[in-house]
Amino acid sequence: METASRNAKLQVVTNWSGRIVAALWPEPRKPGDPTSVGVVLGPDETVHEVEIPPELRDSLTLDLENFTVQVDAEGRASLAAMM
Repeated sequence: METASRNAKLQVVTNWSGRIVAALWPEPRKPGDPTSVGVVLGPDETVHEVEIPPELRDSLTLDLENFTVQVDAEGRASLAAMM
């Protein structure tokens, strides 16, 4: 479970099936912060930037275990509830 931010964008790492294995809320940098953050991806992992659905933005916590990432034909990624 991750602590939710008011930022509407979320960066997620997914595996080949679209399951979210890591998440990061981009925040403005402050003086003294690192200039970049790196993640070593596995051979079947990809990074996507997705919009947090409006109904989840005001949550104190955001449980991503029941979501996957779907990418459309134009390369746009979005969160999708798992059935």
